[in-house]
Amino acid sequence: MKRQISDIITSTLAGFLPQGVNLPEVTVEVPKNAEYGDFSTNAALLLAKSLRQPPFEIAEKIVAEIKKKPQKIFSEISAFKNGFINFKISFEFLQNNLKTILKEKQKYGRNKTGKGKKVLIEFVSANPTGPLHVGHGRWAVIGDDIASLFEACGYKVDREYYVNDRGNQIKLLEKSVKAAANGSPVPEGGYGGSYIKEIADDLKDHKQLLPYILSKQKETLAKLKVIFDSYFSEKTLHDEGLVEDAISRLSSEGHTIREGGALWFKSEAFGDDKNRVLVKENGELTYFAADIAYHINKFKRGYDIIIDIWGADHHGYVPRVKAALAAVGLPIDRFEVIIGQLVTLYRGKEQVKMSKRTGEMVTLDEIISEIGSDAVRFFMTSTSVNNHLDFDLELAKEKKQENPVYYVQYAHARICSILRKSKCKVQSAKLDTLTHEAERALMRKLLDFEDEILAACRKREPHQLINYVKDVAAIFHNFYHQCRVLDNPARLVLVEATRIVIENVLKLLKIEAPEQM
Repeated sequence: MKRQISDIITSTLAGFLPQGVNLPEVTVEVPKNAEYGDFSTNAALLLAKSLRQPPFEIAEKIVAEIKKKPQKIFSEISAFKNGFINFKISFEFLQNNLKTILKEKQKYGRNKTGKGKKVLIEFVSANPTGPLHVGHGRWAVIGDDIASLFEACGYKVDREYYVNDRGNQIKLLEKSVKAAANGSPVPEGGYGGSYIKEIADDLKDHKQLLPYILSKQKETLAKLKVIFDSYFSEKTLHDEGLVEDAISRLSSEGHTIREGGALWFKSEAFGDDKNRVLVKENGELTYFAADIAYHINKFKRGYDIIIDIWGADHHGYVPRVKAALAAVGLPIDRFEVIIGQLVTLYRGKEQVKMSKRTGEMVTLDEIISEIGSDAVRFFMTSTSVNNHLDFDLELAKEKKQENPVYYVQYAHARICSILRKSKCKVQSAKLDTLTHEAERALMRKLLDFEDEILAACRKREPHQLINYVKDVAAIFHNFYHQCRVLDNPARLVLVEATRIVIENVLKLLKIEAPEQM
């Protein structure tokens, strides 16, 4: 809807602005106070300097020009003294949008703004040294949600998992499993969790160690409905000479220096706080060198947008990777890193630090088994990627409205029950009778769905959809309490439209929309 209003404003301005005055980048927002209408724009303020006129006069001119053309979208368009223009959507337009929802069904809210551009999202990428933990679960869900948002906006998306299958950690893992199999002590710096003993018992051929652990991680992710398009092996970067190629490329451009027997990348010249080692004194290649090669490879594959999702402990790693990409002449504006925060588990007010079963780290598998995939996905998505997540396992299991996933799913199930009980024929519905304020509030919220998808995708913040669907459920419950529904065909159309939108949000987030609870 915001795009449609923005287009109307832009075309209106193009019709009367003097030659030489550039069209501003029109933004349309929802006023915090509903008394000011449904949408507003500051276009007049942006033009005040170039036109040398008071914003209010420009706003009045824009309003007058829009009103000259016949349209059924707005019931009111008002210019305010501060230069803002406010728009109120007409009942007729809101009512007709219900027809659009019922016609488009699962496609409602989706758009083609991405125009088929290619997006690569790399996330989780956990070391193949053991089971996934709760933090991995958060990034699995967030990464998958962001990918789904891009797909809903018309992009072609690939989900990728980078497998760290080379280096000292893998050698230590192999030694640890062999030690467990022989009943020997854990090697120095090795892995000593109970899962190591389980692997040793399950796996007779230790050459299959990495495939075995990776298969277990895939099984866990599949329970969350997270399926990757590709698993990219770090080892292949070395086997195919891509790491050496990346270093040669940096050296040929004069971006490396040899000091103390090691080869350094002069990353300070590209905004990093210090230079970084590529090849150690003993000739061993660093993880950073492999990461450079990996990201060069991502660009070679022709993606328009490349997104990495990393944990909070990798914050300082971002400048050096961007520095390396800039040094080899790659467009770093197409590369972005999302840094996430940690997850703390609670049972009520008590923090959960250890698994009751093993006395060790709580695994993602245990959490999924306890509360289910839907609750895990909902709660993992519910908080901004920039914020720490406090995850209450007890709340996630409760069947009451304080549990947000239950509240939203119950709204969908309740709607399904209403539709089953009703004997009205919605084909006879007269939508122009939907004029109650509670009806308008619900219709108005349903209109926002595409805008919410676009904003969540643009900001890489899928939690906005969680907030949106909770609002839809709350507004629906208020409408249901205020308006008799069962014998009213028009209201049943509104109910079905609400069901479609709730289902579309949940399905986009890969959460079930139950018909009964």
